Amino acid sequence: KEEEEDDRPHADCRVIVLGRPNVGKSTLVNVLYSGGDKSKADRVLVGPEPGITRDPVTVSMEFKGKALDLTDSAGLRRKLKQFKSADPIDIATSQATLKKVRFADVV
Repeated sequence: KEEEEDDRPHADCRVIVLGRPNVGKSTLVNVLYSGGDKSKADRVLVGPEPGITRDPVTVSMEFKGKALDLTDSAGLRRKLKQFKSADPIDIATSQATLKKVRFADVV
């Protein structure tokens, strides 16, 4: 089942936000989701400490009449740093993120 997409209804476009830890990926997803409307609640948790997003979080929205899945990902570290730390959580979150990348239309 690893090669299959998740069982969410197919969106017109699937976007995943990638980057290093603690660079504002979750904040960007919240701003895109809210469309700049500060009265809308945040869909993804944010904070000053790295590691808040452990698993990829997907929010569904509509943009110009098209269904859009926007995925926030855990921060990716360079392979060398990730394996030097040997933190199993870093390795697992990176694997989950890379699995989602395979099904994204825009990265």
